Amino acid sequence: MNFQAINLNFLFESDANCANLILSYLNKRELARFGQCCKYIHTQVIEFQKDQYNEEYNDWRQNKINRLKINNGTKKGNQNIKFIETDTNYIIKMRIFDIPLKYLVQKNWNFINESDEQYVKKIKSDKFIKEYNNLFFKNKQYNDILFINRSIIDPSLNYQESDFDEDEFEQTKYQELYQGQEFSSDNYDFSNMQSLLSRQKQIIQKMNKKEQVKQQQQIEESSYLNQLQTIKKITIILCHGGYFSIGIFNDKGNCIFHKSDHKYVVRKKAGQRQLNCDTQTGKKVKSIGSQIRRDQEKKHQEKVHNILNEHIDEIDKTDVVFLQAPGLNKQILIRDNEPLMKVQHKIRSLCLTAKKANYTEVERIYKAITKIYLVLNKEPKKQ
Repeated sequence: MNFQAINLNFLFESDANCANLILSYLNKRELARFGQCCKYIHTQVIEFQKDQYNEEYNDWRQNKINRLKINNGTKKGNQNIKFIETDTNYIIKMRIFDIPLKYLVQKNWNFINESDEQYVKKIKSDKFIKEYNNLFFKNKQYNDILFINRSIIDPSLNYQESDFDEDEFEQTKYQELYQGQEFSSDNYDFSNMQSLLSRQKQIIQKMNKKEQVKQQQQIEESSYLNQLQTIKKITIILCHGGYFSIGIFNDKGNCIFHKSDHKYVVRKKAGQRQLNCDTQTGKKVKSIGSQIRRDQEKKHQEKVHNILNEHIDEIDKTDVVFLQAPGLNKQILIRDNEPLMKVQHKIRSLCLTAKKANYTEVERIYKAITKIYLVLNKEPKKQ
């Protein structure tokens, strides 16, 4: 039977009324047999698709290895792709968009915990692979390993409503533990400083463990790799220390839009932003320098607002908006009536620390989050 030609979708999607009419003419025994037939066909189609994927993926990986071997010797080809051959593996560093996304479907890859996988530790110790904040996946058939930046595929990094009110979020986050019996006055002496410090340490450790378990469950239950199917255009926004920069990139890796702004808002000798100083002390120093910085702060916020407001439609056309704006910067960018509130459902935090917010850093971050490592076995063993 040629299962490639089988397509039952027309019965249930293109003409649902016709499908229901056909089913209405079947008795219980016929419906049961028809159900068994559909189940059998469904199983066979899945097996066929699986075999077809494995065949196509194997052809792709072999052709990729052969081309990279030739290009490595002649110094030709895509210079963004790096290729290293070890005793047991071929290690390829490239962009996400350099590999056909049909080969990065979640059902064909298993998430693996770095701490539980000796093979990953061995590969990651190589100097060729230095990046942190990666997630790791193993191909189910060939045991190939995929290293991919968590920022690009982890939906748990998306901004939630709680992120827009950090004080309320932090209060809710610890409220359950503080009010629980485990950390009550029955078990700790609140008049003893050492006891209070020990209590606080235990609370933090328990919260960290809880977050790790939650993150692990999210990774195992979510189809993280399938996120790649919907990401083409990316916006990156950096804002801190009086510096602001935004860049929009297409799936070719080209920056199609960029704007930056910088104002003098940081006290150079004290090393603190004037706005932070005024907020913490509750009073305004009346020196000439502080007045200049306050005026520059106002102009900086207005400039950033105007840039975002003018180009919010372009930002909205992108698939994900990566934002790094620590402290007060986030409160300035994400609040009522600010342009970014229109795309808040697309905003995602970054898993790496940005340096000075300028175009050079925006470009570096784009390359970092769209970079992957594919470790191919020289002698793949199908499972």
